Amino acid sequence: MRYIILTLTLLFSLSGNSQTAYDYYVKAGNNVLNNDLDAAMDNYNKALNISPANTQEYFDRQHYYNGRGVLKTKLGDYQGAIYDFDQAILVESTSTPNKKPSFSNYLVFLNRSIAKYKSGDTEGACYDLKMADLLGLYEEIYQGNRKAPENYKQCGLGKK
Repeated sequence: MRYIILTLTLLFSLSGNSQTAYDYYVKAGNNVLNNDLDAAMDNYNKALNISPANTQEYFDRQHYYNGRGVLKTKLGDYQGAIYDFDQAILVESTSTPNKKPSFSNYLVFLNRSIAKYKSGDTEGACYDLKMADLLGLYEEIYQGNRKAPENYKQCGLGKK
């Protein structure tokens, strides 16, 4: 009987200790705030590795890829960042077919434009910036909620 109780206690303690993909995403954000970038990358990777396909959490992968892409941009891994932003866009397009991209998706296009701009792909950066503008960036800048990116006017934007 003592062994059964011990085994059950061990099983319950292990199952209560499991973390979701969202838990790792939140940890990664806190790591970034504390400038622990290696731990942040590790937690973004864990979030992406355990978030299941074909569930509501699959849609959350857009945020996980976007966060990791921003971190990769910060670390100078522009091609890796662009890949993650591509994946974030793909996740939303496959999760919500026949639907206009969400308002938050403008952030993914904005972030990808920054990575492309920093990698030297000015044309690609301007394309993504124009997409971000169409999806809500202009309104955010106009309302004073966001500062215009450095290449905003260079891409022919800002005058409506």
